[in-house]
Amino acid sequence: MRSAGLAVADRVPWPVVDFRVDWSGGDPIAELSALYERWSPREDAYVLSALDAGRAAGLRRAGDDRL
Repeated sequence: MRSAGLAVADRVPWPVVDFRVDWSGGDPIAELSALYERWSPREDAYVLSALDAGRAAGLRRAGDDRL
C-alpha cells in the first residue's frame, strides 16, 4: 500500500479534514495519522477561520505561522 486518505465530516456542511498521503515510500497510514495528530488541536481554529476570519485571527498560537 502506498496511499491513504481521510475525510471527516462534522458540524459544518463541508469536510473539516480532507488529507491524503500519495505514493509514500514508507507507511502511509502512519504518515496520515501524524498529519491528523498535528492538525487536530487546531480544528476549531480552522473551522472558525472559514466561518469568521476576523475572530479566528485571535486564535493563533505561539509559534504558528498560520491557522
